Amino acid sequence: MKLSGNDLVALHGALEAVANLKGIKFAYGVAKNKSRIETELKALQAGLTPSDKYAEYDKKRLALCRTHAAKDEKGAPQTVGRSFVGLEGNEEFQTKVEALQKEYKDAIDTHQKLLDEYVAAMKEDVEFKEYIIPLANVPEDITAGQLSGIIVLIDDSEKEDDKEVPSN
Repeated sequence: MKLSGNDLVALHGALEAVANLKGIKFAYGVAKNKSRIETELKALQAGLTPSDKYAEYDKKRLALCRTHAAKDEKGAPQTVGRSFVGLEGNEEFQTKVEALQKEYKDAIDTHQKLLDEYVAAMKEDVEFKEYIIPLANVPEDITAGQLSGIIVLIDDSEKEDDKEVPSN
């Protein structure tokens, strides 16, 4: 089956959502597909390792963020999610970051190119060898939402053909 890298990520998430359902054959199929997806995603992510020069830049950038961020009552930098608080509008911080970005321009540009290539690769189809799960092995307590996320992995050929009811 051909799926984009983004579709593989979504399918992996759908498999995570059903990973707690019971049934040894179903669990085996879920685990097998998750393992295959993880292998494929690792291959896609292989080129994302930042260069030593970019890692050096990022370490210095984070140090600037920690130094200039708003501090909590214990003196630790405040964050919201993964963002430091108080940097926006901080002219001293902006000046220092801009200088750092100029110093590491080549490393930043190279890293951005890697990220752009990764985003493009995630949109391209890759050949994924799925492990098909027979419908008979799907737990009865699966929800419609859970099932719709993994439907591409289910073989329902054992069931009767869907028949339309004739209209009168």
